[in-house]
Amino acid sequence: MPDDTLSIIQAWKKKEPDLAQMILEGKGKVSPEIMEVQLNRFKQALCHLNDLDFPADGDISPLFSRMEYQPLNIQERLSFIESRITHRHSFIQLRECFNELEKLQARAKVLRNKSQKKAGT
Repeated sequence: MPDDTLSIIQAWKKKEPDLAQMILEGKGKVSPEIMEVQLNRFKQALCHLNDLDFPADGDISPLFSRMEYQPLNIQERLSFIESRITHRHSFIQLRECFNELEKLQARAKVLRNKSQKKAGT
């Protein structure tokens, strides 16, 4: 599942410059449909990173307590993004969440490889 996380992060990195341009052209706003898609992709990646199934309704709040890897203050940050989905600051917050997720993904990969090597010895 962590490979799914990486592919979602890479897709975000390709899309992010276009979204930033939309923010500039749209005077600080981006389409709610686009932001909702990207937010759901982030949530999916976060679930994948933690080897959890992504809920059909997209509500991952019941899963936070089971997540070993998650960005700092993620519940508050997601709540902020969801409540102001079209605003520039929500886009910035989502971008920072993806940046943190990428670091967490790298950390998780190292730790998982380490534990697999220990188990193999």
